[in-house]
Amino acid sequence: MTAADQSVIRAAIRRARAARSTAQRQLDSVAIAQRFESLPETQDAQTFAIYASLDTEPDTWSLIHRFQASGRTILLPRVSGPRTLEWGRYDGPDSLVAGKWNILEPKEPTTASMCESAIIVVPALAVDPATGLRMGYGGGYFDAALAEVPDHADGGPLRVALCFDDEVIEGLPANNWDARVDVLVTPTRTLRP
Repeated sequence: MTAADQSVIRAAIRRARAARSTAQRQLDSVAIAQRFESLPETQDAQTFAIYASLDTEPDTWSLIHRFQASGRTILLPRVSGPRTLEWGRYDGPDSLVAGKWNILEPKEPTTASMCESAIIVVPALAVDPATGLRMGYGGGYFDAALAEVPDHADGGPLRVALCFDDEVIEGLPANNWDARVDVLVTPTRTLRP
């Protein structure tokens, strides 16, 4: 697969996300959040590493607010260099600042690592339901971060992607550095590749 092929897939998904109505995105996000919260692994998890969603993505803010309000620790990523993420604790809206690409991120890093999380929720434009291969936005930030995290089968955190139903793509092309997820949650399905 060429970088041009990946760009075509990414562009098509971005167009579909932009075309989705706000009302439909909200309905789908509620269904995704309910499915995510019903995962057995979320019941006792005390620390979550979650990305801060953008307007066209499945909403993560409702999860962030609910988990934080219930006393659980939420770690959000912040860009600290080329393809480098560090993590900061979410302590309410005042703990955030607009970072790279105007994405909200913690003002201050913490000594915590996403390895300490029970569950990592990663952004994805698409996921292959058979392999768990996730296609991100192309910057490599999460692929690089996840390369440092043990697989769930080896005792690492559960890796979860949240996607809309049309972003489940069988046979998604892979590069050797692309990260995989353990669970894919859509509005209508929960898949474990």
